[in-house]
Order: sequence, then C-alpha cells, then structure tokens
Amino acid sequence: MKIPTTIQETIAVSVIICTWNRATLLRKTLNQFKALEIPDRLSWELLLVDNASTDNTLAVAEEFADVLPLRIVQELRPGKSYAANKAVELSRGEILLWTDDDALVDGKWIVSFLKAFERLQADIVYGKVEPWWETEPPAWYSNEFASRLALLDHGPNEMLMNSQGGSGYGVNYGFRRNVFEKIGPFRVDFGPTKKQGFGGEDTLFFEAAHERKLKVGYSPFILVRHFIPIERCNKTYHRRRAWISSEQYFRYLMERYQGLPSILRIPRFYIRIGLALIPTFLIALLSFDSKKRFFTEIQLIMFVGVLFRGIRNFCVECFGSGVQQQVKI
Repeated sequence: MKIPTTIQETIAVSVIICTWNRATLLRKTLNQFKALEIPDRLSWELLLVDNASTDNTLAVAEEFADVLPLRIVQELRPGKSYAANKAVELSRGEILLWTDDDALVDGKWIVSFLKAFERLQADIVYGKVEPWWETEPPAWYSNEFASRLALLDHGPNEMLMNSQGGSGYGVNYGFRRNVFEKIGPFRVDFGPTKKQGFGGEDTLFFEAAHERKLKVGYSPFILVRHFIPIERCNKTYHRRRAWISSEQYFRYLMERYQGLPSILRIPRFYIRIGLALIPTFLIALLSFDSKKRFFTEIQLIMFVGVLFRGIRNFCVECFGSGVQQQVKI
C-alpha cells in the first residue's frame, strides 16, 4: 500500500492505546489528541483497549466520546500483550499507530508518521521520545539511562535503521497492517502485566521485523513526551526493576542465542560482558562518577539476576521442581 506524499488521498489509520489504571494520566493523554492536526480526507479512529482497569478509566474515556473518534474495547486477560493483540484484531486501519496512556503526542504526530512512511518507504516507523518529568531529573540520570525510561533520540535526521540499535518503544511507533500478519501476534509471555510493569514485547517485535528484512525507519519529527513519575526517579525502583526483569531476560537469552556456547544456558558472551562490568564499576566508584556508578550497578544487578536464574534452572533440571520451591527470589 502506497501512502500519499501529500496525504490528500483517503487512508484509514488506527491509533491504539492500551491502558490499565491510569485514569488521571489518560485524561491528559486524550486531551492532547484534541489538538492533533488531521488532514481533511484522513479516516482515523482512536482505539482504546481497557485492560481490566479497576479505577475510573472508562468514565474518563467517555468524556472524550463526543470530541474524538473514540472506540473503547475491553480485554479482561491481564497483560499489555493481550490488550495489544485484541487491538490489532479489532482495529480498522491500514496503518496502526501506537502510543501509551502516559504520553503526550505532538500536534503533527499523525501527519509526521504518514510522511515518514512515504519518504522512507518503510514497513515500521518509530519516533523520538522526550521525557515528561513529574519532578526534577535525579542527579544520577544520564543519557545512558534513557532506554530504561523508554526515552529515545537518534538525532535530527530521518533514516532507515539496521538491527543494531534499530528498535523503538511501544510509546511511539507504527506499522502497516500486513506487518502484523508476518510477525504477530505479540508474545503474551513478555510485556507489562499487573504483577510486572516491565516491557519486552515491543523489542521482540522489532527484532522479528529485522530478521524478516522488513524496512524499519526512524523519524525525529514523530515526537511524544513520556511521563516519568517520581517513583521512577528513585534508585530503589531501578534496582528492583533490574532484578525482576532479569527473569524475562534470562529466558530471552536462552531462546535468542540457543546453539551458541553457553554456561548454565547463558551465552558465554553475556557472561564475559557481565564480568567486565566489575572493573568498570570499581573505576566509577573510585573516580566518584555517580552517574556511571549507578548505571553500571543496575547492569550488574541484571547480570547477577540472570546468573541466579541460570543456577536455579540448572538445579531444577538436575534435582527436580522441588528445588524451585526452596530457591525463590
């Protein structure tokens, strides 16, 4: 499907937001859509998937029913991947654009997406993500930490991306419907859930796109601001997140690099990378580089967590599932 450069021909676009218990932020997100620049002949819908919220999410959404082309659907199975798969199933657009319930889109967000699809002739396009801080950025924050907050900036130029660094985030990307037919569905064993608010389903989607040689593009003109709450400016939050998410990362490493030399089902290259973090951390510690020290500490926690999962997995395989009940996180 060719997207017109002038965006004057009729084309169907579905904007998708999956939400869970963020009514206050959702109101701000939806309010921003009222200011969107929409081409005259563009056919679009805003599809909101409520993932079994227990707050007043539905009431907030209904406030916008008369001012936005809003459709509200529900997915009762907990987990963003379930909600995202439901969204694709029920969406009507030829182009599916995604953002989150804690993001503010730029006024030219849809227009910039359509132009980028045309200029790059891409199958998937993702954009720039700037922070929307609830408080002042913490002293330990650095650009190295941006990816852990789903922030992204590849510079001022539009371009096609390769598999090295060519992955966006669910807060700001879009794809042609036929891409999902080639790659989908989103894996429900990855991604945010009620018990774990950490992602991964979007990264796997981009990896699958690169493996299938699809064209993945980046545009700095497709801009959103992503909310960074106070609790994410806390070191304890990131330490806990690194430890918990190491569970999924261990499974990812096992699957992604099976066949490569490994120890405890962990690829040896990752173990080398993890061990190299120790002198890096010590140097940062001795040089009083607080930003580098904390970033390296988080990487070390993730590494130790992966090792722990590898050891636990080995014990279960050797001695039975009873070991898993005795060895818990």
